[in-house]
Amino acid sequence: MGFTSDFKRVDGGQSYSVPYFTRDGSSPTRRLAIDKAGALFSTAYLAAAQAKARGLGSLPSGVFRDAEQYGREKVQHPLTYIINNRWNPFMTSQDGWQWLSVFRDTMGQAPVRVEWSRGLPVALWPITVPVEQHHAPGADPVRYIIRDGDKFTKAGTYLSHEVLIFKTCISTDGGVTGRSLAELAAEDIGLSIDLTRFYANVIQKGFHPGGYLEHEAKLSLEDVQALSAKNAALSGADHAGELRIFDQGLKYHALSASMAEADIVKQQEFILQSVGRALYVQPTKMMDFSRATYSNIGDANISFVVDTLLSEITNIERELGKITAAMGAPELYVKFELRGLMRGDFKGQMQAYKDGIWAGVYKPAEVRAWEELPFAEGSDELLRPANYFSIDPITGEARPLPAKQQNALAPVLADARSRIADRVAKDGDTPKTREFARTVLTPVAKAYELAGAEFDIDHETEEAISGQA
Repeated sequence: MGFTSDFKRVDGGQSYSVPYFTRDGSSPTRRLAIDKAGALFSTAYLAAAQAKARGLGSLPSGVFRDAEQYGREKVQHPLTYIINNRWNPFMTSQDGWQWLSVFRDTMGQAPVRVEWSRGLPVALWPITVPVEQHHAPGADPVRYIIRDGDKFTKAGTYLSHEVLIFKTCISTDGGVTGRSLAELAAEDIGLSIDLTRFYANVIQKGFHPGGYLEHEAKLSLEDVQALSAKNAALSGADHAGELRIFDQGLKYHALSASMAEADIVKQQEFILQSVGRALYVQPTKMMDFSRATYSNIGDANISFVVDTLLSEITNIERELGKITAAMGAPELYVKFELRGLMRGDFKGQMQAYKDGIWAGVYKPAEVRAWEELPFAEGSDELLRPANYFSIDPITGEARPLPAKQQNALAPVLADARSRIADRVAKDGDTPKTREFARTVLTPVAKAYELAGAEFDIDHETEEAISGQA
């Protein structure tokens, strides 16, 4: 099992168990317990943490307000540069979001200090020391106390708009603070480190679980030490497969255990998936393709965005809203753009663009902007199928086609009338004939509707039948 114990330490008023990992990743010891960051020595935990951090760090974002009619509009705001380009002079925004993701999951919450200048936010600074939250009377009831400062933030008391708290969804105090996912998954993380150490020992010392040495007499301490030295001299990958000779009548007895029977690969998959469950990361995002197929890997990527990142990003967006509210603009909000992470293959993406344009959802200019293509003249209008007529930007109604384009539908109507006339000449004016007439005229009516022209299907049915009866 993982290297854990009953050792308790107090951090911010809460006690918790900590894994017995040394800070340099060497052999565990019963004399040293370090903080939760020791989980980063687990390759399984590191893979899951990186998957979330890389995803969050790659997302563009902006500041928006709800449009007057519908949708949203992007606004120019000082916060946009900070969240999209640089947190501060030492960190890009990508560095900041990646740090936040890893630190939050590992420590339970990631505090960030907002630097203000003349009423405007100018930088975000990570806080790596405990932050205490207190309730105080007054218009601004929240106070944050930092007793021990770090290299970016001095010790002191800060107002609610000066500190942002990004926490995990696991909490034991009503959601005020978050619990460390690394702490809660310590057993599985310990197994991951155990397995890594086992591999290292196999390479360094050789894998010898499958036999033992027997001697009829009692060996002296010198003989045992000499035998141990000989074994040590032949250990390691450089001596793999070499013949070993045991003197003094020693007999080697082989056992059935082997590397294959240990099934270490399956154990590694189990540990990776267990840690992935704790951090809610799909196996394929952790480079585990044991169950991946060509057809499901695209769905897995979308599931990673919807099931893993979306909830955490929404929490980040809400917390950043404290900044816009402090500036007297609570109607403004931050939004991360997830479309890039949800893209499929090129053909599927192009088909999605095409469907969106045909349905009048996207403008061609918007699609070109997403693909970082230059603006094309005439592409800034909503289009629909059937000759791609445009939509009136004020009323939202279809603009009527010019008379020349409306006349283009005349041959379609004439063909329908001809087919109805043939049926009337054959069967007469019967209920089945009228049902046939409506069936033939229905697609014509839809074409006229899409063309923005009037078409009375009941009147046309009556005219087509009575004119031939």
